[in-house]
Amino acid sequence: MPTTNITETAPCRAMDAHHIKLLSFNIQVGIASTHLHHYVTQCWKHLLPHTRSFDNLDRIADVISEFDLVALQEADGGSLRSFFINQVEYLAKKANFPHWHKQTNRNLGKFAQHSNGLLS
Repeated sequence: MPTTNITETAPCRAMDAHHIKLLSFNIQVGIASTHLHHYVTQCWKHLLPHTRSFDNLDRIADVISEFDLVALQEADGGSLRSFFINQVEYLAKKANFPHWHKQTNRNLGKFAQHSNGLLS
């Protein structure tokens, strides 16, 4: 019978108190597109405000609250489509992040403010 060389590794180390939980999240301006056809049938939500976006943002806040550092993509910085609410700030407050920063990368004035965000 052939012999096999098996090497055992040391057991996993327990996480110390200095670990950081990171998350990168594309929030799609608070739009919950769950099916491919939503990109056609609900494309108006990228331009006009809709009340369900706050429900979606609140669900996002629940998810991100478990992390230490969160990077957000496709947030709106406060235009018509988000009811003039800075979504980065909104999520920071809802998820209890004391520090946040919004970086607008495409400013279309009151129609859209495409932004990224960082929460800590």
